[in-house]
Amino acid sequence: MRNILIYLIEILFNIGLVLNVIILMPQAYKIYRFKDAKSVSLISVVGINFIQLMTALHGIIQKDWALTLGMAASLIISTIVTVGILLYGDKAFKARVL
Repeated sequence: MRNILIYLIEILFNIGLVLNVIILMPQAYKIYRFKDAKSVSLISVVGINFIQLMTALHGIIQKDWALTLGMAASLIISTIVTVGILLYGDKAFKARVL
């Protein structure tokens, strides 16, 4: 029974890694399609980027390549969203930073 539970958790974990990438794709698409990111929180996405980076690094340390690859893929998508926010977000923010 314990082995079945471990196997199930590993399957769900890997599905979660794939979903983690897929979840941010529509946001990235919407930002670049409409050139608008006013409704997206920069602080939230930067926080997500940090968590994904630390998790990917943890995967490297633990030699967990599924975790590392999944987080690296998510980090790429969320970095695209971050750049979109900086380019197309609130004009007041852009004027202060860029």
